[in-house]
Amino acid sequence: MNREELAEHLRSRQNAELLGALGQGGMGTVWAVRKNDLQRVEALKVFSSETANDANQKVRFQQEMRTLASLRHPAIVEIFNSDVTPEGVPYFFMRYVEGNDLHTEINHRKTQNQPFSVEQTVEILMPIASALDYLHGHKPDPIIHRDIKPANILLPAENAGQQSPSVLTDFGISIVERATRLTSPYMLIGTESYCAPELFQSGNSDYLEELINPTPATDNYALGLIAFEMLILVGARQTRTTEQWRFNRGVPDFDVSRMLPSEQPYGAKIKRVIEKQLDPIPANRYGGAQDFLRALVEAVGKTDSLNLDVGRAPKTAPEETKELPLTGRPGEYSQQNRPKTRVGRKRGGRSRSKASIVPTLVLLVAVSVGGYVAFNKMQEENGDIATTNISREFPKLVGENKWRGYRCENVEPGDGQVESVQCQGDGEGMVITQFTNQETLDASIPDGDVSRLSNGICEISKVTLEGNEYLIPNHKNGEFALLLWGNRAAERATEVPVC
Repeated sequence: MNREELAEHLRSRQNAELLGALGQGGMGTVWAVRKNDLQRVEALKVFSSETANDANQKVRFQQEMRTLASLRHPAIVEIFNSDVTPEGVPYFFMRYVEGNDLHTEINHRKTQNQPFSVEQTVEILMPIASALDYLHGHKPDPIIHRDIKPANILLPAENAGQQSPSVLTDFGISIVERATRLTSPYMLIGTESYCAPELFQSGNSDYLEELINPTPATDNYALGLIAFEMLILVGARQTRTTEQWRFNRGVPDFDVSRMLPSEQPYGAKIKRVIEKQLDPIPANRYGGAQDFLRALVEAVGKTDSLNLDVGRAPKTAPEETKELPLTGRPGEYSQQNRPKTRVGRKRGGRSRSKASIVPTLVLLVAVSVGGYVAFNKMQEENGDIATTNISREFPKLVGENKWRGYRCENVEPGDGQVESVQCQGDGEGMVITQFTNQETLDASIPDGDVSRLSNGICEISKVTLEGNEYLIPNHKNGEFALLLWGNRAAERATEVPVC
């Protein structure tokens, strides 16, 4: 169903006007719509067309929508109603939340080198913990969210009319615990950087072995990973290689020296709480999500001063970061509704100019000709790429059988870069670059239209600028970025095998 057909269906069946796309992920597309009878804007999630061809998926959708529509919690984005298109594609309406998301706020804090305090962390995460305990205590069967991550935690604007200072969204892959798994046993559902270790079984790291069913403990583990990242501004995934993260993780290394200086005297106690929550054995973790955050509060001795209610808490952003631009956000993770989003910033919050950023990532760009970027010094033969981090991390792109038959070569890296490979085909190509750290990568990505792509196994942040596509695989420790160019760059961005 194309946009025009969807718009006509909504007008005739839902008395709703399609306003525009808000974002797209592996599960489907989210739209902003106006309900004419209610005179309000809602978010509409339309699942991918593949769902219409899968009888099991449609049954699962109908069952879960009935369950999710019955949920009532101030920190859960409300789902209003659901239906299917004439082609059998399911969709549902949910509350449209005006505001930001925690992923964006964490990234901004990283540019300012301003970790969240324990108080700020708990004020934001306690409503989410309350929502998780509510879901996990659902009768007759617990509801497992399965994709707890910063991008699915919304921070409503002050004028959004939302009681809670944070709300949980994107229930597109949630499950009732006893429900039969209708996904492939070899597909990881969720975001790898926030998945608990028990969701992986030991095996060859080139593919995912059969995965166990998620539980309340896997949701709560993800909440612990978010607190970890907020307190030291380093994601736990960045402390492990892909092999270690999947099959030999242990307890991630919580670096107390990266905390706020004022809270480092409590560092040993905080570290013990974090390590308990991130224990590889689920039975050793805290019993409930709120139990974990209460233990975190007790570690710094502020149980009397903190607002631990689910209702609106005080603002937590430092003075210099309160003016972050807020965007309308549905129950989804994409931000395509913001035409110009800062992905990388200098210290002090100002973004670099495009003139200084693009050459940093693309060293050998010569000129823009006929809608594609022409590279020089390309190999005439499709020779082997020297053994490098890039060839190991992206074997399907620059391995023995190079993606799309591109001709590839190693090129000299620039400042802040470890290595770089550039490839070229017929009127299109790509550059893959490894950066020294997340901050250098962020500073090298230009302003542009931002969205996120997900296939259920991994997630990619995508920036579109002047026909080029910049891709940041979020499961690669914040080290790697790709640039795709050519007339079909947007299409190639959805095909590139980086997971």
